[in-house]
Amino acid sequence: MKKIILLIFSSILLLGFVGCSSNEENSKEPVENDTVVETEENTNDDSDTESKNEDSNEDSSSSDSLNFTDFELEVDYDKNIEYEAEYELNNGSIEAKIEDDLNNVKLKDEEAFNKLKPILEELNIEQDTPKEDVINEVLTAFELPDDYIKFDLEITFENNTKVEFNDEK
Repeated sequence: MKKIILLIFSSILLLGFVGCSSNEENSKEPVENDTVVETEENTNDDSDTESKNEDSNEDSSSSDSLNFTDFELEVDYDKNIEYEAEYELNNGSIEAKIEDDLNNVKLKDEEAFNKLKPILEELNIEQDTPKEDVINEVLTAFELPDDYIKFDLEITFENNTKVEFNDEK
């Protein structure tokens, strides 16, 4: 009886180690200006094309029509005023937060997600979208002024590719 329990426990433990270790090996590849792209080590040159195809297929899904699993935006303005918006899909649960000093709005969880989702669905950002286009599109979609001091955006796409767009004026 002890051998059976030990065998089952060992199998579960082994599956846990294998499942958790597969997403930890990422490398960083710098892209133009302040944009950083992180991809898994075993990607090939067709990964951009495959990613675009996956993104267009995922847009039709009923649970989430977003082509990314993590979206973190922080825009800093004069006088310590900032706008933060965060969305994260993690194991089926959604976390969302908005901290808007421009309009004195702070939202969390479902209320923040309900406000963010239509804005995020408008965005047409791909891994290879130029930084200036991303910044303009995000500022327009979120109805933010363009006189920012610092712009930081980090997106993790569904294929676990992380892209950062940073700008300072």
